[in-house]
Amino acid sequence: MLHASQTNARTTAFGKAVMPAAFALGAAGFVMLAVVASGQAYTELDIKIAGWVQGLDIAGLDFVASLVNFVTCAPMAVGLWLAAMTFLVLKGRPLEAIAVFLIIGLWTATQIIGVVVDRPTVPAELAVAVDFSRTESGSFPSGHATGAVTFYGLLAFLTLSNVRRGPSRVAIPLIAITMIGLVSLSRIYAGAHWPTDILGSYLLGFMGVASIAWLYTNVKYDTLHIPRPGGKSKNDAEPAIEGVTIAGSIASKVYLDWKAGTATKEYNPPMPVRALYWVAFQAPFPYQVRKDSLEAAAAKRKIAGLLTKHRFGYDMVAAAYGIQESDHGYRFVTELIEGSEPASNVEVEDLLNEMYAYFQETGMPTWQIAPGNPHAYSNFIRRPNGEMKLIDLESALVSTSYPWRELRAALRDGNFPTFDDVDFVQLRTYVDTHARELTNTLGASGLTELSEAVDSAESSSESWKDSELRIWGRVSVWVYRVLDMSGPFRAIGRRMESAEAMSINFLTTAVGRWEQEGKIDGDQAATLRNSLGASEMSAVVKHLGAHMILSIVIAIPIPGLRSLARAGWTLSFRLKGLYGRATGKITKEEYRAIKSIHTVKVMLLALVPVVGAASYAVSDPMLKGPGRLLMDESASRLPFKLYTRLHLARFTAPRTTMAAGATVTLPAPAISVTPEAEHETAEAYRIAA
Repeated sequence: MLHASQTNARTTAFGKAVMPAAFALGAAGFVMLAVVASGQAYTELDIKIAGWVQGLDIAGLDFVASLVNFVTCAPMAVGLWLAAMTFLVLKGRPLEAIAVFLIIGLWTATQIIGVVVDRPTVPAELAVAVDFSRTESGSFPSGHATGAVTFYGLLAFLTLSNVRRGPSRVAIPLIAITMIGLVSLSRIYAGAHWPTDILGSYLLGFMGVASIAWLYTNVKYDTLHIPRPGGKSKNDAEPAIEGVTIAGSIASKVYLDWKAGTATKEYNPPMPVRALYWVAFQAPFPYQVRKDSLEAAAAKRKIAGLLTKHRFGYDMVAAAYGIQESDHGYRFVTELIEGSEPASNVEVEDLLNEMYAYFQETGMPTWQIAPGNPHAYSNFIRRPNGEMKLIDLESALVSTSYPWRELRAALRDGNFPTFDDVDFVQLRTYVDTHARELTNTLGASGLTELSEAVDSAESSSESWKDSELRIWGRVSVWVYRVLDMSGPFRAIGRRMESAEAMSINFLTTAVGRWEQEGKIDGDQAATLRNSLGASEMSAVVKHLGAHMILSIVIAIPIPGLRSLARAGWTLSFRLKGLYGRATGKITKEEYRAIKSIHTVKVMLLALVPVVGAASYAVSDPMLKGPGRLLMDESASRLPFKLYTRLHLARFTAPRTTMAAGATVTLPAPAISVTPEAEHETAEAYRIAA
């Protein structure tokens, strides 16, 4: 922790000394370039550099330049901008999302500067020397280049600021540098801008990234000391009565009774806070007017305290003592923790990350301890013995910022927008699956206390939320039910358990038909049945059954969907094997076995309606064994008597050499074919047909 604080201090000191000077030099250089550009269409240096770039004869350069120009054009740039903000919001990083949003200021400035500078048009005779396709005025600066420098530069900065290790810490800055370099090359190569246009974009983009980075860093570490709305620092707290100090927050006054050891919150939020809650849930601010909401908050503190005791070795949450009535509504009485507040998030960064991940794992509300919350540190107090205590677990503002892991549960339960919501399904699952470990750390009585607190929190939360209209939450539940695919996927998973039995049943039925029709004798039939239990065949029959299962469970009447699902199944296992080989997780021999099963021929045949369910007939192990049997059985089930009319038996009947060559007896399969498997096999081909 000390090392992180010292590093940040050195970085801040360096920034204070260097960044203003660099910004001033960049601004001066940009102004000089703008003045030059406003008076002349090009410079001699522009001609030389543009001629050299456009004279490059590199294979594929035309394609690369066109691709980069497309990726950095306005529609694609806006799409990437929105995608980046959405990703950051879903990662629980609203501050980073706001930083990316501020790029809009640079894009706007680029358009305004282009109009103001109004670079003169290029003379027609200059086309002999260089290809300059932009004949209209206002080419300074380049919008493509400014957008690329700002967007990719900011992404690189945010990555280096927040990702300590891992491939993304290296990959994203490298991608950023590459894109920034390529966009400058492509704009000159395409004749859309002069080199001085690109240089001006670099300077403007640098100033933009530096400004956003400065603001982001100072807000994140709270070095600007911006007062929170409605709040007062400890130095500004006003004494009310002897032994009691009044502090403030955005939604409440907090009475700190040092003698009694209590911190009492009296909720009386200002109009904007109440209006925001009403828009979100069509109800008054709950902690002020609903006792059951505070009862839920008290139970959540108990849960969080027991969970942190289990995970971190001690109860890290200030306890809730009770609820009182007041002239303004209700007061929430909690434990007063004496100590010092951390200076910024960086001082408790490791704790925030660990606690945030743990709260996500257990389904507890995360905003108050989220690393993306710039004031998360203010919810902690460091006691004299070094212990960190979480003193505030209740939010004041509604949020629509959902980490991806919490979004599904929020939509499912109608907790949209979010306000101190608990995923009780996940929480109960965690308690049940970790009962033994929780008993070891908390004791049997502690586990009972935790279960009772969960019951109390859920009951109080339901009472509180059922009293509110919650239009948006009800809409989210409806949307979730319409779009939820977890049920069909679970059904597919359950059916896949019988995949091997289904394929064995399919093949043994085919053997019986051949034997009954006199195509093979009893010894050949026994050999074919025994071959199905060979280790080489085991994996193949499982995937054969999987293709049949996909033909059953995909009942959506979209043409080609079953075929695409079968081909996708095979492709996914082929790619999985390729990844395993590339990363060294499987051997060369194991990859060869995977490659022989999930072949390109299997993928292509899987796309064919009806017979695609038996596409693994053309896998290498099947071609060496009962592949013809499998294809004949599949063809025999074609509709409209096509098997007979087209005389398909000529192509799929057993070879005459089979009787003489079938001398190897392999162990019989240890799989019993159930009536359900027989029924599902028939159902697969009925649906496919």
